[in-house]
Amino acid sequence: MADPSQNEFLASLEAKAKRANHFFRTMANRPEVLKTFVPLYGAIMGPGAVERRTKELVYLACSYANRCVYCTASHTASGKKAGISDDELQALQAEHDQSFSEPERAAIQYARERHSVAGSPAAEL
Repeated sequence: MADPSQNEFLASLEAKAKRANHFFRTMANRPEVLKTFVPLYGAIMGPGAVERRTKELVYLACSYANRCVYCTASHTASGKKAGISDDELQALQAEHDQSFSEPERAAIQYARERHSVAGSPAAEL
């Protein structure tokens, strides 16, 4: 992982967050990747036509499907800030989606379908 003392942009990101960010430190090994990722991620997860809560549900559905501990932990916290309850997190993980709104269920299902297609042997060809 890159050292923030050797990367001013990384240091500024961690100063804003008031904590070390291992994901960013890894990206900072290629400084241009980190510098372009931050605005891209902001554009995706920031204000837009899709509510933040729905974006977090999709992110978490993918994180659970991929069994990504880092992503799950990170987006459990941000999902709660977006209004996702502990019960909803458990339901999402167990794929019990009936308590979500129709648009949320559609987004969650789409995310799961994309994951299953991406993970299929045909997708590797």
